[in-house]
Amino acid sequence: MALNNRHVYFKLNSDDILSIVKDRLAKDVKFKDGHSAVLNFLGDEKNLRIVAVFSDVDDDLEQIDLNEIDKEIDFNGDLSTMSDAGNIRNLTDEEREKIIKKLSRRNYIQKLNNFFQKK
Repeated sequence: MALNNRHVYFKLNSDDILSIVKDRLAKDVKFKDGHSAVLNFLGDEKNLRIVAVFSDVDDDLEQIDLNEIDKEIDFNGDLSTMSDAGNIRNLTDEEREKIIKKLSRRNYIQKLNNFFQKK
């Protein structure tokens, strides 16, 4: 992580990215005695994706073929399952501008809150 007065920079390799994705997905996994996981990148630059399998700790994941799982399941991530109505690309220019203004206003308010909490 690199830092200057206004920005924080990250440069992540594939292991970093997989670790972040695994940690995020693990929040949705509810096994009584914990879990184990296998995940990896599949596809090319234009169709890059991560396929992941979580299982009970006792399960043997070495036999799982992620390429076969990739063929069998549809995308089920938060953004890939969002309805078209929630997709910003389907908004008019006016609707998009309203959302950007709201987000900018919220960001400004959050910065003010952060500033006053530091004092």
